[in-house]
Amino acid sequence: MAPLGRGKYNQFSSKPYRNAAVLLPIYNINSYPHIILTLRSEYDGVHSAQVSFPGGKFDEHETEAWEVALREMEEETGVNRNFIEILGSLSPLYIPASNMMVQPIIGWIDQEIQFKPDPREVQRIMKIPIEDLFESERLLANDFFKLNNMFVNVPYLKLDSERVWGATAMIISELRAILGRPIKDINS
Repeated sequence: MAPLGRGKYNQFSSKPYRNAAVLLPIYNINSYPHIILTLRSEYDGVHSAQVSFPGGKFDEHETEAWEVALREMEEETGVNRNFIEILGSLSPLYIPASNMMVQPIIGWIDQEIQFKPDPREVQRIMKIPIEDLFESERLLANDFFKLNNMFVNVPYLKLDSERVWGATAMIISELRAILGRPIKDINS
């Protein structure tokens, strides 16, 4: 799910990157697992109006990625961090556009919760059945997105009528691989 030629855009900035974390929440709805994504609000920044996992930068006092992921989940979605069990983490991912090294953390929510999204950060909450991640028709042909003041051909997933691309799509791709059902094997 990386953009074609990402390697040449993947060099680290000359300035030190910032650490960040996101939560990949898996929510049990009627005994069926869903992932939670957010559609970010529009703002003056590189990730405006994009689909993402709840997350953000480390605060000065934070030392653990899971702390950041839980705090950001609570701030962005209104879900109490005490309702989330940390299951583990995925591979860290460098995001050139924001010069951040992001650590994805997987969390499990096994009870009924109320979402109260912060309108400054989140337009809406998306609840995606995990099974949808394996439907080959959701992996769409590349489209052009503006990256580093250039239009780049980027693969994306179509989930809940939204384009999911970049770091979020790469994290979902790793989750699919861990679950053992990459898209290429669906029709075989």
